[in-house]
Formats: sequence, C-alpha cells, structure tokens
Amino acid sequence: MDSETHPSKSNKKIRIVKRGLEGKVKYCPNCFEELEVDGPYSGWLIPEEYYCKKCGYSGPFALEKEYE
Repeated sequence: MDSETHPSKSNKKIRIVKRGLEGKVKYCPNCFEELEVDGPYSGWLIPEEYYCKKCGYSGPFALEKEYE
C-alpha cells in the first residue's frame, strides 16, 4: 500500500484546543460557594482538586456555571 491510500496517513487535520477558565466559576457541591484550586500541582499531573473555605469540602468534583 502506498501512503496515498493508507487509512492511517489521511490528510485530516487535528486541532487541539485548550479552553481557558475565563467566564467559568467553580462552585461547591455542598454549599454552592465559590471554590479554590487546592494545591499548586492540581490539574497538572493529577486531577484538579478543589477546596471550599465555607464548609471545608475538598475533592475533585465541582459545579460549573458559564457566563455569557
């Protein structure tokens, strides 16, 4: 098979988009207060962890709201 007909060598372009956090606020699933990112390495090699100052929640889950 030549490279023109081989399925893995298609001419499709793949675009990777990194979405910023602009316009997105993370809320605590317990008390609905705004969350802070917990730790300097959160979201880099490990899943992002959040912390709530009001109720003490700490974990990977957060509610998110987008502003238009």
